Amino acid sequence: MKKNLFLPAIIISQVLIAQNVGIGTSTPVQKLHVEGTTYLNGNLGIGNSTPAFPISFAPALGDKISLWSNSTNSYGFGIQGGLLQIHSDVSTADIAFGYGSSAAFTERMRITNSGANGMVLNGRLHLRNGTNPVDPDYSAGIWLYKADNSTTLGFMGTQNNQNIGFYGGPANGGWGFTYDALNSRVGICTGTPSSSLNVNGQITVDQKNFGGYGGLLLKGNIPGSNYPNIAFTVKNNGATATDVVAAMIQGDLINNIVGAETIDLTFLTSATGLGGLSEKLRIKGNGNVGIGNADPAYQLDVNNRMRIRSGGNNTVSAGLWLNDNANNLAAFIGMEDDTHVGVFGIGTGWKFGMNTQTGSLKINGAEGQAGQVLQSNGNSTAASWASSTNALYNNTNVVLGQDFLTLSQSDPPTLIPGITYTFTSGTNVKVLMSFNIPVHTNYCFSCNPTDVYLNMYVNNAFDGKYEWQLGNDVDFQLTGSRLFSLGQGTYTIQLRGSVVGPGVYFGKLGSYINAYSMIMQVIPQ
Repeated sequence: MKKNLFLPAIIISQVLIAQNVGIGTSTPVQKLHVEGTTYLNGNLGIGNSTPAFPISFAPALGDKISLWSNSTNSYGFGIQGGLLQIHSDVSTADIAFGYGSSAAFTERMRITNSGANGMVLNGRLHLRNGTNPVDPDYSAGIWLYKADNSTTLGFMGTQNNQNIGFYGGPANGGWGFTYDALNSRVGICTGTPSSSLNVNGQITVDQKNFGGYGGLLLKGNIPGSNYPNIAFTVKNNGATATDVVAAMIQGDLINNIVGAETIDLTFLTSATGLGGLSEKLRIKGNGNVGIGNADPAYQLDVNNRMRIRSGGNNTVSAGLWLNDNANNLAAFIGMEDDTHVGVFGIGTGWKFGMNTQTGSLKINGAEGQAGQVLQSNGNSTAASWASSTNALYNNTNVVLGQDFLTLSQSDPPTLIPGITYTFTSGTNVKVLMSFNIPVHTNYCFSCNPTDVYLNMYVNNAFDGKYEWQLGNDVDFQLTGSRLFSLGQGTYTIQLRGSVVGPGVYFGKLGSYINAYSMIMQVIPQ
């Protein structure tokens, strides 16, 4: 009984003396100082005189519990308007969640207060629709902000009970990329993908190196019959609006031997639906292209006819340009204008054509006159029209000489001055040559008659001779003709004189100098 009265007396005495109460200590440093384990059965109010919970704080904003540090910043809990705060004291200190004890802690999640990563989670994250009652428009997902945190950019999450995807942008009501989780299909700009990858809109594929190949790689079963292909469908107007394959680009296996793998690229189209698909164009492994055939032997091999259309005026008329061996433009074959088809040369222009309405030929810019014939003008000038008699007329020439020549027996065959004719022919010709050359033989009383010779040379090669035996001191006209044939080419015809006996004056009669001539007629075949 004495013991029971002694403790209250001590307490009272302490209260009266120091205003601090100590339990388990005789030197309390605060109003209530407890040393040892404490048991509290009831509610504890801190700044709250009517606590309704095991621990209650005063309804005021600010820090509530400090787990470390007595300074302004601490590890602890705080309250702000509509916000429960769990914080560390500095940015380099993180907040972790896990199990075990402080000394033997297994971390499951960490909130980092510095750096680019805000949270690290060990394990999976389950996201659910958080509305109550459930509103499908607020499905589970994650909103992402722009890089500068100015506003939201997009959403990753559940679109509906079938699709998950990415939301943002105008396509497909905002859902630009979806994945059909029930059927394992991907949709781009469509929420109802009907195949493994369904794209509604344009696709751009930039170069990506697949071991030396291009940006889009299509693989097929090799060997086998399922080769890489791209099919094009059309939705028909039937009751069920069925998608039907109406065209296809397909690889056709030619060889699968290692180091010699070859696939032809074929293009198939149809005018009667899937059942009418047939090959229309093929690109071989060697680069040859076949249109209407599967075995092109040239870079472009076409069955049946082709059509080349005009670009709208004569500068872009229908036709084909041809390059020379140095791959410079050389010639054009095609339409000159709306009524003429022909050949155009880079250095000459339109020199050969045909009137598509009448069938008349157009040579060197002219269609000619009735009765005219086509005339070759050699390899340096374009062909032209000529009257049928003009060929002989235009190719008859007179060669005149006026100087006289004195020859003696000792002189070699010598060119008669001026008696030279050169011509070029693009075809076989017959040449008719005739000449008239006056001569005068020297006086010699006791000499024998003089033999006079005219030697014909073609391109400096002897080609025959004419011979006369004349008395001494006489005037005479050397005349003659010859018809001979020559092939295509350039020729020089000459007459060279020589004598046996007293000397002879060529181009002179008596004491007078007389002109002499040679007439050349070149007659094309």
